[in-house]
Amino acid sequence: MDSELKAYLDRLECHMDSRFEESQTQLAEFRHEVEQRFDRVEDQVGRVEDQVGRVEDRVGRVEDRVGRVEDRVGRVEDRVGRVEDQVRQTHIVVEDVRGLVQAVAEGVVAVRERQQRNTVELKDEVKEVRDLLTASYRHLDRRLTAPEGRT
Repeated sequence: MDSELKAYLDRLECHMDSRFEESQTQLAEFRHEVEQRFDRVEDQVGRVEDQVGRVEDRVGRVEDRVGRVEDRVGRVEDRVGRVEDQVRQTHIVVEDVRGLVQAVAEGVVAVRERQQRNTVELKDEVKEVRDLLTASYRHLDRRLTAPEGRT
């Protein structure tokens, strides 16, 4: 009977170890996925910043030409119109990036919530194991102390 209990406890310990390892693996996978998403967002933000820099350079050139050459006002107005379109397009891209950042943030929240649920489940399972071990040790203790009381 004692060897059966030991075997049962050994199996239970192996099961708990594998559950803990699974949880760690899942957490590592979630962390890796979130890091990848942040890397993609950072790349997109970098591209948007480059585009904004190019637009700012163009606007500066347009302003210089307007100040120096008043007889080219008609052509400068066309350029300003194109620059405004580019600024609008840049704003659209920025809004898209904001949406992506929001999606990533929501993903992070979801991962945190899932991690918290997993933590609660793991704590419950550990408590169950402790309760089982406590009951088993009490039973063993009664069995071991019962012969002592008989003598």
